[in-house]
Amino acid sequence: MKQVEKLDLALKSLYEKTGKSGDIVKLLSEKGVDVNLDDAHILGRRLADTGYVKFVATNTGAWVDMKSEGIEFVEGDSFTYRGQSIITNNYHNAIINSPNANLVSKSNQVNITQNSSNIQQTIERIREALGSDSSVNPEKKQELVECLQEVEDGVKVGKAPKYAFKALTELASDFSSVSGFVIQLGQLLGLIAP
Repeated sequence: MKQVEKLDLALKSLYEKTGKSGDIVKLLSEKGVDVNLDDAHILGRRLADTGYVKFVATNTGAWVDMKSEGIEFVEGDSFTYRGQSIITNNYHNAIINSPNANLVSKSNQVNITQNSSNIQQTIERIREALGSDSSVNPEKKQELVECLQEVEDGVKVGKAPKYAFKALTELASDFSSVSGFVIQLGQLLGLIAP
């Protein structure tokens, strides 16, 4: 994980805490990211240098207290995605192996970190299945093709196209030949729990 992502996660975790303070090692651990004390001190110093936190380094911890400038930053910007609020960003490690991964579908500005080649292969399988399915009205088939293109366009720019995917699943229910592939695509995108 990049340092800027760790900075964002530390600030996000602080923001979510009552009292807006905590130890960086513990804050990141709660988000599924392990850092050693030396790395925590580096992160703490960097956050303090930005003016977003007060930082106290000890032999056993890296304590940070969020300042009002930090709250303002978290609500309107991030280190990783300039111009996007940290509190609406979701980071890969925060949802990996989560039994509630389908919560991503209720999140804004979700970034996809899955293997794009598997996603692209699944999209191509859906197209192939649609091409060989003559049992459904051509107008509905065209709607599904357009919806699939919206999903693919979202994936190409690194976003989880949750609304286009929802429409895709509704349309796919009329196509038994593609519904299994659509479910697989949803799992690869993190929009459906495996």
